Parts: sequence; C-alpha cells; structure tokens
Amino acid sequence: AEFDAGQARVAYLDAISATVFAGRLAPPGGTAADVGNAVRRTSCPESPDAPAGLLAGLAACFSEGYRAGVPCLRRALDGFGRDMTAAEELRWLPLACYAATQLWDDQAWYTLSGRYVQLARDRGVLSHLPAVLTSLACLHLLSGEPAAAQPLAEEARAVAAATGGRHFPYEALGLAALGGHHDT
Repeated sequence: AEFDAGQARVAYLDAISATVFAGRLAPPGGTAADVGNAVRRTSCPESPDAPAGLLAGLAACFSEGYRAGVPCLRRALDGFGRDMTAAEELRWLPLACYAATQLWDDQAWYTLSGRYVQLARDRGVLSHLPAVLTSLACLHLLSGEPAAAQPLAEEARAVAAATGGRHFPYEALGLAALGGHHDT
C-alpha cells in the first residue's frame, strides 16, 4: 500500500471477493474478517471512486460489523459505474451486486445485475452470465416473480452448458420449491 495504493486496493478487493465466495470454506487467516482487518490496518489513502468505497465498506462490515460499513457501501453503490470503463465495471460488478444484497437494496441489486448482464452480453463475456443470471433470477424469486425468474434460470443453465462452465442451480431449487416439486 505504501508503494502503490491503487494496486493495493485492487489486491484487497480481489481478496475480499475470494473470501466472499469461499464463505465458510475460507482457510484460517483467509476469512472475510481477516481480510477486512488487514484492509483496516493499511495506510491506503482514501479515494472517492466506487471500488475504493466498496473496499472500505466491505472491510468495515467484515472487521467492525454491518453498521460500520453501510454508509460507505451506500455511497459506493450510488456512484457505481460513473467514471469507470466497461472492463472496470465488469471486474467489480460481482462485488457491487453482493454489496446490494447485503444492504437489502433490491433496487440497486436489480439495477446492478441488469447492467452486469448487459455488459457481459455486449462484451461477449459469456463466462460471467450464469452467476449473474442466477443472481437476478433469485431476486425475482424473492420478489414473488417466478415467471420472470424462469427464463433467466433456463438461460443460466444453457450458457453454462454451452461454455462448459459451472452452474449452481439456486434459482432452479427456488423455482422447484415454489412450484411444489418436492422431489426436485
């Protein structure tokens, strides 16, 4: 951080991303709380951009508790995408979508996920689509809109199959449960 604050922020964002997706499977010393504490101990100068806000907010949530991170996360999501390249947006949209779910901000989750789907399609980054389509389908399920979730779930499965990627069928399980398909 003392030599290149920007690169340090990127490394910490990558580390937080890894811990978020590892969840309880993260090894000792590599949990979200560990990374959050490491971020809080660094001397990275503050930056007004959205990725820096994501980093500050998530680090505060993980190291000090939810309440400590909410203001930074809200500011980061409010400004997300401004003054960013499409490549930067694609890189940080998964964390921005995650932050929106943590804030229980369905509108931000919907807007950010929609932007993510659009960018992934426009740029031909098909490997990103199954996860974001699943996330968007889950949002529709939680909003009581299974008819809107169904085509997203089907597309997520189809893209994963076509690209040889992995698909974790959270939305399919939700659709099966809501449809009364107990065996599934």
